[in-house]
Amino acid sequence: MTIKRGFYRMWLLVKLVQLKINLEAEMNNSRLEKFAPLTGTGAVLLMIVATVIFGAFDFLPSPERAVEIFGDNPMRSMTGGFLGLYSGILLIWFAGSVYSFFSRQESGDGRLSMIGFGGGVASGIAISAGFTAMQSAGMRASAVGGISPEAAVLLYDLFGFILGQMAAFMLAVFIGAAAIMAQLSNSLPKWMGWPSGVVAIGLISPIGYIVLVFAVVWLVAVSFWLYKQAN
Repeated sequence: MTIKRGFYRMWLLVKLVQLKINLEAEMNNSRLEKFAPLTGTGAVLLMIVATVIFGAFDFLPSPERAVEIFGDNPMRSMTGGFLGLYSGILLIWFAGSVYSFFSRQESGDGRLSMIGFGGGVASGIAISAGFTAMQSAGMRASAVGGISPEAAVLLYDLFGFILGQMAAFMLAVFIGAAAIMAQLSNSLPKWMGWPSGVVAIGLISPIGYIVLVFAVVWLVAVSFWLYKQAN
């Protein structure tokens, strides 16, 4: 009888420990879920820091100038490019948070939420690809023999056009889907409606690289708005 009680107490202790572990895991997941929308703001901050570290804002520089940009301080390009890769990852994570919220607001097959998610993921990939070009140029410049003018121009232009054109077009899909969702749903704020639509249209216009500034503001605004909703 005493042995049975001992086994029972041991079994009960094990179950209590398991319950405690499960509760702690749920609490940690809940906390992570609440902070997940802030990955949008994190993506923007890392992108800004990476660009500032790179420190070159020339438009279509000459081959000699491109070699100078990467050759003077290759570590700057490598560091900026590395941080930029993380900004792409955070943006993809943020796209998941937006999809999670929008899919609960949308009726039907959830097509708009899925389209927006695809645009967000593609934006993150484009941003990472652009900063990869920057990092590659820095690594090539630090190697024996340095970087050739042709390679410097190619990688610099790839960095600029992937971010200024490809990422802008993909962000237009992301933001445009949110704009349509806001028009169809009463649970979303009005500023997420037609103002988002204007930003989305601007991103696919010839001045899309300028409208990227407003897209960045949109990412931060939606990031904090979703964070408030989660809390």
